[in-house]
Amino acid sequence: HLLWVTADGTLMGQSFDLNRLERRGEPVRLVDGLSIGGFGAVDLALSPTGDLLYTPGSSSTAAGRLSWVDRRGSFALADSTSIDGLMRSMSLSPDGSAVALTMERPTDLTGLSRIWVTSMGGGPLQLVTTESRSARSPVWSADGRSLFYLSDEGTTIYRRRADGSGSAETVANVPRGVVAMTANPAGGSLVLVGEDSGDRRR
Repeated sequence: HLLWVTADGTLMGQSFDLNRLERRGEPVRLVDGLSIGGFGAVDLALSPTGDLLYTPGSSSTAAGRLSWVDRRGSFALADSTSIDGLMRSMSLSPDGSAVALTMERPTDLTGLSRIWVTSMGGGPLQLVTTESRSARSPVWSADGRSLFYLSDEGTTIYRRRADGSGSAETVANVPRGVVAMTANPAGGSLVLVGEDSGDRRR
């Protein structure tokens, strides 16, 4: 038998002929109410004896929400309606008006992580990185006009205008790869965390 879960959280099953590699009969609705996470992730396991283990719950295509949190722990949701992908990292602009996101979107068939910018007041996403390589860990320049980011498995640092215009400029090549970075708020320098694979020091 083949088992699969539909977008609304329904577990379906259908008889399958292994010799002919063909489905047989009609699909059967088995269980409703499975939880669906971002990118269609489902917690589901079937034992050899037929016991089924799954996580129930409502389906959700939302991969994340942005929130403002103050020092006392109270928070307010920001307008995240345009965000429809899996957020990996983010960076707030110096004036707090925009956020740069590393995001993987299910509609992007390349499977690459890209950097997008959106206003904290809501509005459409602006694609910043369009090259055929993954990009991650955006960091704003001090003037808020450009973004630094990592690519090529963390071995190259690029800079590009935050509105996505122009082309990417290579800032530095790092032989051992960068796992994190931040910018000096006054401008002029970046602080990098790299990893030496030989002794695992950072």
